[in-house]
Amino acid sequence: VEPEVDGRIEILYEDEALVIVSKPAGLPVHPGGRFHRNTLTYLLGQAYRHEKLRLAHRLDAETSGVVVLTRKQAYAAPVQKQFHQCQVSKLYLALVQGHPSWTQCQCDEPISTSKQERGMRTIDPTGSASQTEFEVLQLLDGPTALVAAKPTTGRTNQIRI
Repeated sequence: VEPEVDGRIEILYEDEALVIVSKPAGLPVHPGGRFHRNTLTYLLGQAYRHEKLRLAHRLDAETSGVVVLTRKQAYAAPVQKQFHQCQVSKLYLALVQGHPSWTQCQCDEPISTSKQERGMRTIDPTGSASQTEFEVLQLLDGPTALVAAKPTTGRTNQIRI
């Protein structure tokens, strides 16, 4: 029995080349571990039975956000290449615990290439280069803060680390 997930996927845009969706947090992008049918690709495969949608990129299961898929193989390679070469600009909003001492900063720390405890990555001097720009948008009660995170690389768990 697979764990329950929020399967409410919103179609944001589609044309002859692309399907762009909003993925809820907690929904894995593709099958793995205990998840086989409760995944974005499986659920979209049911909705688009006569097509083979191809992921242009991935989001961590815990992350909500926009996911781009292509409708044909001819579109997949160029769109995937744009993501791989960091030609796509991404912006994430995060609620963080505490009030940062800075209003803007850049994090430039290498991230491990293998999973650590509980499947997370960690900062590792021998890891892959990782860069993220952060900006505090609003200080909230709690104390928490609303922070914009703009990754210039695409590493697993990059923003959470």
